Amino acid sequence: MEQTREQRRAMAIRELNDHYDHKRRDPDNCIGCAHQENPPNVAGWLRVWIAAGNTIPAEHFVTEITYAQEENQAYFKAILQEVKDFGLTVERSK
Repeated sequence: MEQTREQRRAMAIRELNDHYDHKRRDPDNCIGCAHQENPPNVAGWLRVWIAAGNTIPAEHFVTEITYAQEENQAYFKAILQEVKDFGLTVERSK
């Protein structure tokens, strides 16, 4: 069963705010904390941020999209699909 756009967005937002491991078991592997690092230290973070509707810092977007385009075409295509499904907001460089 395929998830709706709203279900995917809710799941992404939950991941960004999930501090279960931090509170319970393993603070060094807390997914919520990893998403708050600069840049985020989570595989596939850009897809989660796009789905959640977060504004993406320009320097991190350029780095991540360049990596995906050059090194991981499947990830690059998945990012493009997220942009198509949810739109994209990139913060201007300062």
